[in-house]
Amino acid sequence: MGFVAFEFSFCTAPLLLLIVIDVVVHIHLAVIHIAHISVHVMGLFGLIIYWAVRLAIRDSRKRGTSSDALEILKSRYARSEITADEFKRLKEEPSR
Repeated sequence: MGFVAFEFSFCTAPLLLLIVIDVVVHIHLAVIHIAHISVHVMGLFGLIIYWAVRLAIRDSRKRGTSSDALEILKSRYARSEITADEFKRLKEEPSR
């Protein structure tokens, strides 16, 4: 098996040009495909982050309501707006 010489001529130039164009097009399509997939992955991550933040906000609001009510109750008792009996009764009363 020897070296096969390739002779460049005007007949082979269009063929080489088509091969180069084909390679460039396939590389371009691969890049577009990767970009398309990455857009979907970023969208999925965005949804996951959105749901996590939404759950965190909802949980903090639920927890914050009872502690805020207790803080208001304590401040009212400290300002003598309510008696000790009212404070105890309101503190033990479930949140509405």
